[in-house]
Amino acid sequence: MLKNLFLRAPSAEDQLSRGLALLDDGVVEPALDILVPLAKAGHARAQAEVAIVLLTVPGVPQDDAAAVKWLIASAMQGDPIGERMLGFVYLDGRGVPVDAVTARDLLKKAAAKGDALAAEQLAELLGDPDSPHVDLSAARTYAEEAAKLGRPDAMLRLGRMLYDGTGGDADPEGAIWWWTRAAEAGSADALVLLGVARALGRGVSRAPVAGCALVCKGRDAGSALAGTYLRGLKGGLSAVQQAEAEARRVEPLAELLP
Repeated sequence: MLKNLFLRAPSAEDQLSRGLALLDDGVVEPALDILVPLAKAGHARAQAEVAIVLLTVPGVPQDDAAAVKWLIASAMQGDPIGERMLGFVYLDGRGVPVDAVTARDLLKKAAAKGDALAAEQLAELLGDPDSPHVDLSAARTYAEEAAKLGRPDAMLRLGRMLYDGTGGDADPEGAIWWWTRAAEAGSADALVLLGVARALGRGVSRAPVAGCALVCKGRDAGSALAGTYLRGLKGGLSAVQQAEAEARRVEPLAELLP
């Protein structure tokens, strides 16, 4: 009896952690049994997580309207995941009319709080030259934020912008640094772009065979970019050099870059 008096009821954060762990394990219904009461009690992160389930989890009836209500409640409390996901639904028009301006503003709020996915989406949105919201300088800033937070796609995008001088001064060496980080994180496209730069000697010392080997490595990793570049690179190599490049594609990344 005395033991029960001193037992601490699980805090809201403890319950949230338990619900998220169940979601990670694919145990959806028990997770919702925890998260929905928290959301109804006004917990902003729980509201966002319930909305994500309603929008994205297979096997759960999709309910865009209900998800939007939960996201609005979460975003109004300043939760960055709620703000980011509400921005996404405004971009996609799920349960709300498409509204890129509102989406952009919500994503900016989330990114300002360190949300890497929001920063990555802003880099894409503001970096689209066909978008009425294009702002290449801001896109580069957001790409850098997301890259620093560990997003490989943002590393790839930032590298492109640095290499081409998009949104600021060109910095080929910086591009090589970020593409290397992206490749280390598993980006096959980064391997291809590193290979092209290595073959041309831009931002890194010139080595056509090593560059071709990097593109071959990217091809083997599934990059859709590899085919076009590989034809051009191999066209500038002798048959012996082509064979050498194919053989060297299995070398570690560090051995193909200076």
